[in-house]
Amino acid sequence: MLSFFLFSSCQGSAEGMDDGDEGGSGGGGMSQGGAGGGGDKAGGSGGKGGSPGGSGGTGGTPGGNDGEGGSGGVGEASGGSGGSNDGPGGSGGAPGGEAGADGGPGAMGGNGAGGAGMNMGGQGGTPAGNKLNVVLVLSDDQGCGDFEFTGNQEVKTPTLNALAASGVRFDSFRVSPLCSPTRASLLTGRYHQRTGVFGVVGGNEYMAEDEVTVAEVLKTAGYRTALLGKWHLGENYPLVPHAQGFDEFYGFRDGSNNYFNTPLEDRGTKVNTNGYLTDVLTDRAIKFVEDNKTNPFFLYLAYNAPHGPFEVPAKFLEAHKDVEPGAAAVYGMVESMDENLGRVFKRIDDLGLGQNTVVLFTSDNGPISVKGDTKDRFNCGQRDWKYSVFEGGVRVPLLARLPGKFPAGKVVKDNTAHIDIMPTILDLVGLNPPANVQIDGTSLKPLLMGTGTLPERTLFMQYPGEQSTGREAPFPGGYAIKGDKKLVHANEGNGLALFDLSTDRGETMNLVNSQTAVRDQLDAQFKTWWSQVRGNRKAKPPIPVGYPQESPTSVLAHPAKLSGGLTFRFRENPPAYRPLGVHGDWIGKWTSVGGTMSWPVRIGPANKIALKMTLRCPTASNGSVGEAKIGNQTRNFTLSVCAGTGNQWREQPLGEFAVSTGATTLTVTSKSHTAGEFAEVRSVEVSVVP
Repeated sequence: MLSFFLFSSCQGSAEGMDDGDEGGSGGGGMSQGGAGGGGDKAGGSGGKGGSPGGSGGTGGTPGGNDGEGGSGGVGEASGGSGGSNDGPGGSGGAPGGEAGADGGPGAMGGNGAGGAGMNMGGQGGTPAGNKLNVVLVLSDDQGCGDFEFTGNQEVKTPTLNALAASGVRFDSFRVSPLCSPTRASLLTGRYHQRTGVFGVVGGNEYMAEDEVTVAEVLKTAGYRTALLGKWHLGENYPLVPHAQGFDEFYGFRDGSNNYFNTPLEDRGTKVNTNGYLTDVLTDRAIKFVEDNKTNPFFLYLAYNAPHGPFEVPAKFLEAHKDVEPGAAAVYGMVESMDENLGRVFKRIDDLGLGQNTVVLFTSDNGPISVKGDTKDRFNCGQRDWKYSVFEGGVRVPLLARLPGKFPAGKVVKDNTAHIDIMPTILDLVGLNPPANVQIDGTSLKPLLMGTGTLPERTLFMQYPGEQSTGREAPFPGGYAIKGDKKLVHANEGNGLALFDLSTDRGETMNLVNSQTAVRDQLDAQFKTWWSQVRGNRKAKPPIPVGYPQESPTSVLAHPAKLSGGLTFRFRENPPAYRPLGVHGDWIGKWTSVGGTMSWPVRIGPANKIALKMTLRCPTASNGSVGEAKIGNQTRNFTLSVCAGTGNQWREQPLGEFAVSTGATTLTVTSKSHTAGEFAEVRSVEVSVVP
């Protein structure tokens, strides 16, 4: 099995990685060579490639325990179409089978390039016909300047330094300025607007359930898939990891979490953890690799460091006593993550998978800027921070490693983006993208392998705020970039800014009035792109409920639409930089009769559902009357569980409803109050009634 640090390792040539090992006699393409010999005999040689257009043969049978690997077959002038999946190799004896000779190259054939054969012989115990493993690591709010290798002398990142030095570093790689949009694009290869993701709060972070993720494609091809860490693309089935291609999910669905002894979800079950979250996720990542050392696997390790809250073990703060507390915490969190990545990579190497594993590492956006806490924060001389479409909010490193395949220490200056990750992974492992899906990105394999260049293209970004602000894009900002020229829809000048990034990475010199032809071309391209990319996903997606696969399920407070004086509550006097309507908020100030909260919902296959509201209220509110409504059905309820407004959250039954599949609205309204405030509300629980 090949492994990816965006990393894959088969033996054989680059062409072989495209189309797999040479076929057995009579076949070209992806199938293995001839059957291995028994006992102590050498494995059979691979057969020649088939005649033009011929189908590939089936995989070879296992070689003998001590057998030498067979040599790869030589392709004919025209390679045939790929055969069936790779066959197994002989189990290794002590000290292990000798690698077979490389297969000869094949030329272009009927259904694709005739690949050079992989080495047939595995080392002891390694199956022949390996598939690449893929490890995709995503950090959270880690900006360009939060790495030692980008010039920050305050933070120490030896593991990531080594990854950059031993692989390929993309210096002009861009992501969204916010979490969820980047995550949607990484997993689908599409601009986030196409996926239904327009923001990070209020339900705007929910990815449409019909999107096809890279995990779904890999799982269908036989990979074991895992997401460990942060999801942030939906909170209700089927908008959750285990319904979007991940066999294993160990983490949290929402956008942030505490770091010490925090509860997590483990394959649908809530579990308590002990210790620091970055350590906990790393331990699970190592276990996943160990459990799947003989299977092809895709590990998506989505750390939430260094996203707030800024919590870190004390030992990582000692070296940063002379910088402001916010920056010190971030640097400590980065160093903790770097140390943990070292543990993951070492275990992969110790298991003999390092040469066969592709590793990809990047961040979801630029660094967070908390007022008064940026003096000691380095950001590569780039303008602005997270939430901005200037370089400081979107330009982060991408690192990729595959020993022996990707040139060590190569720095790529081409413009690349998050939308390129999915097609790159699929290209490297020899899989096609999903049919009938508009993939916006392109494979970076030619740049990684040093075999070619990318076609000239214009890349786009739109600040993910249309749904949150209620204003039509391009407010509050977007960009189009082609070559060194970047046009930004900005709140300066006449609303446009043009920069030459080859000489002005800090975006300080606006060329919008001196290079009008470039300005007009990029502006026209941006507007055309924007008119196309929104598609039919302009409205906030409804929240799915009524699925027996996950019952009960919670309709949380933060996506609600409020009226009648209701507001979201986080704590008294929340910081100004924190928006309301975020995961973890509840609804309060329900003091007016007729105050209403509503959610767009989509009913699944259930025929009947029961509702309970998780609330807290003063004892005097018992006897107050409210109304719950789904579609045109209403049920009155009387508060009876109020026990105080401390942490006394209780479940108040709202009634049962006959339902049918489709979109509708869930509404709760107060009709009479026996006390000043009706209740504070955290969620509505929806259960399928058998």
